[in-house]
Amino acid sequence: MSLALSWADRPREEANLLNPAFMGQLIERAATGHGERRQSGLPWPLVFLALPAVLHKPTRDALPRDTRTSMAAWTRDNALFVGSLVERARSLRPLITEGLLFSLAHGMVRHDSGLLVPARLARRKHGDPWREPTDDFRDCATRAAFFGRWCAVSGLPATVFALWGIRP
Repeated sequence: MSLALSWADRPREEANLLNPAFMGQLIERAATGHGERRQSGLPWPLVFLALPAVLHKPTRDALPRDTRTSMAAWTRDNALFVGSLVERARSLRPLITEGLLFSLAHGMVRHDSGLLVPARLARRKHGDPWREPTDDFRDCATRAAFFGRWCAVSGLPATVFALWGIRP
């Protein structure tokens, strides 16, 4: 997976499921969730942890339901998910980067002193086609917002990365 890989050369599943618009939506949701707990933006490096966690269904399903669960305790008790995240984060990095650039370019988030702040999205024009989001999309978006809130109450970004075994 490379940023230079053309759309025609990408595996169909990657192009359809992990496209920049979808990744950008998850980034925006993580930034929104973070802002709900802390009146500041999401430190941008955390998107490279949040997305690999929520895109992997077993990890997403195992995440706690609320932020009262300590991230330190959860990561200690779920070493299998934590250990596998490093490789997922590495392989998803180019796709997350594309999503980050897409979300910035399309006004989904804005960059403010190293932080990602959700931006007001343009409203859909009357008559534009609309399809209901899938349950999987809703679940990913909901868990991305949760992950943002969880990071906000779990300490500095360096602490969060260390808990997940990643050196930024």
